[in-house]
Amino acid sequence: MKLYYPAVFIEHEDGYTVEFPDLPGCITQGDSLEEAFEMAEDAACGWILTSIEDGDELPKPTPIHQMTAEEGFVNYVTLDIDEYAKQYSTKSVKKTLTIPEWLNRLAEKAEINFSQELQYALKKKLGLTPTVSREEMTTMIADSGSLDSLISVISETFRQDRDKTTMTAFTTNGVMSYQNYAYKN
Repeated sequence: MKLYYPAVFIEHEDGYTVEFPDLPGCITQGDSLEEAFEMAEDAACGWILTSIEDGDELPKPTPIHQMTAEEGFVNYVTLDIDEYAKQYSTKSVKKTLTIPEWLNRLAEKAEINFSQELQYALKKKLGLTPTVSREEMTTMIADSGSLDSLISVISETFRQDRDKTTMTAFTTNGVMSYQNYAYKN
């Protein structure tokens, strides 16, 4: 879901302050205009995602032609809530599903975590989880020489943004999978 909200950008000596009049308390800043736009998108997406997860009704954006700024200027900021939620949403929902009784019995006997497996399968089906085969992993382990070296190889292989993302590995049915988690260096 993409949304567009007007923001007021005010220039200062040390950068820009950005405020969203339609999103109470949603204020951010940036050292440059480019950074101010990035921070504005992040702050507003966080505000909207929190509202959605709390079940609150989203405020309607004021049309930009109805906005005025005593200082600075008004501009729309595009919010890609789906992309933001992929990275930052932690809310889980309970799903009821039906599987054959024999499969349930075997999975419980094998102590399989149904929730983890369903998440893994859905992410794989949607192309959200890079995977490496057992053979590729064996080669990576042999080439790297140690677990620390392997983690470094995995991180470098699959890292999308060195400053914001790292990978955590887990094994499911002999396939090593990697999950993105945000962190600060």
